[in-house]
Amino acid sequence: MTGDKGRISHHVASGASRVRHVFVKDLEIIALLGVHEQERIKPQRIIVNIDLSVAEGPSAIEDDIGFIRDLALAGRYVAWARDGEQDEVVVDDLEAGADVLRIAMRSVDELALQADGTVAFLMSNRSFQRLAWATPGTPGARPLARGEFRGLALDGGRVL
Repeated sequence: MTGDKGRISHHVASGASRVRHVFVKDLEIIALLGVHEQERIKPQRIIVNIDLSVAEGPSAIEDDIGFIRDLALAGRYVAWARDGEQDEVVVDDLEAGADVLRIAMRSVDELALQADGTVAFLMSNRSFQRLAWATPGTPGARPLARGEFRGLALDGGRVL
């Protein structure tokens, strides 16, 4: 199944051979690109498509992706809302390889992530939604408003 340097030589997804296929389609990234300083003045839009074959390890993973309700990627951080007995919002620092924020709460509907790891999210009950935010290094969530919200976004420290 694997070739030189641990690369998968045959990349057809198969449960029997423990190979999974991951697709990332039209991931949009805004970045400063260029070799020379003058080329890195204005941010450029990059669209990335990834087709990845992943070999599973020898043991089963305890997490179940089926419980992930919402997922966001910004800068070096990834955030997700996870269903369970009590919902949870998690922010993971991809460079450090560790969770930097984990908050348990009730019924998380949607989340948005900023490149510094700040996350905004909607919590709901039967009668209303509550908008809240949290940032790595500061404990707890801070509520902002009650009401009905759609299309949550976070940019420049502002919830849009």
